[in-house]
Amino acid sequence: MRFSLALRKISLRFFAGVLAAIFVGLIITPNSSAQAATKQKSSCAPRVQGEAEVGRLAPTFTAKGLRFGCIESSQYLGKPAVINFWASWCFPCRKEFSLLKTAQKKYRKHGLSIVGISYKDIPSDARSFVKGKQADWSFASDSGGEIAMSYRVRAIPVTFFIDERGKLVSQVFGILSQRELNKEINKLIKSS
Repeated sequence: MRFSLALRKISLRFFAGVLAAIFVGLIITPNSSAQAATKQKSSCAPRVQGEAEVGRLAPTFTAKGLRFGCIESSQYLGKPAVINFWASWCFPCRKEFSLLKTAQKKYRKHGLSIVGISYKDIPSDARSFVKGKQADWSFASDSGGEIAMSYRVRAIPVTFFIDERGKLVSQVFGILSQRELNKEINKLIKSS
């Protein structure tokens, strides 16, 4: 009888524990799911499709904007685009920023879009650098390296030139001079 009574107490405690766990789960789980859904909506899941090869369509991508929102490569179709992989810690990249800024001003009337993709960088450092340079073109974060892998980036800076149809016209590994940058952009503008 004592054994049966002890077993009942254990069973009741176990049953109460299970009910408490279910109750807590019902309260916590929906909120966690709602938070996860909200987080998923506000974040921009990186997606990339294709492999970079000159003469073919450039890989398409979606990435989290470095400053806000999402950056989608499809938003640049119909106009020439320059995609530059860079990092705030990269000295040649830092020097190249002023060249890109000059090109942005010079070719804006031709519809040129520039997209800077932060590669292997701390997002807050990249944002601070962009803000300090007062750069006004689009910036994406490629913290997982998916876009860089698709574009076959091994070292930075590297710059890709894409025509209005989305075709990868040329790529330049290493720092560009203003003359080289203008030459590549002029090719894009003439082809459009």
